Amino acid sequence: MTGARAAAILLRMTRLLVTYASKRGSTEEIAQAVAETLHDAGIEVDCRDAATVDRIDDYDAVVLGGAETRRLSSDPRRLLRRHRDALAARPLWTFHAGADDAAGDGGAVGQTVALDRPVAFRDRSDWDAISAWARQIAAQLPR
Repeated sequence: MTGARAAAILLRMTRLLVTYASKRGSTEEIAQAVAETLHDAGIEVDCRDAATVDRIDDYDAVVLGGAETRRLSSDPRRLLRRHRDALAARPLWTFHAGADDAAGDGGAVGQTVALDRPVAFRDRSDWDAISAWARQIAAQLPR
């Protein structure tokens, strides 16, 4: 997506989808915390399990979380394949809950360019880092 196209989308944005796949509940907890922080910042947010997402046309941006540390798990990958064109036209951020930092800096934020390098939260109880990341996303979105 070009910078001008992304900027145009951000100028008219009203809804954001936070979607996730969670094996033991950690990724779901992070997704809910991200959604709550975004909601508190005035963004209209839906938080849903990736397996239940049939369409993303109603959303202007997406945050996608997976449970795997080296790559996104199967439901998020399926969502990415199924909605490839629609996601290419929207701002997209990814994260995962995991113990290793192979995928990236847990304190990093920004529109994800390489989907194989999601933001990594090594400690799911680091709510300050998770909320800070979500606030940085919110700061990039109009309310």
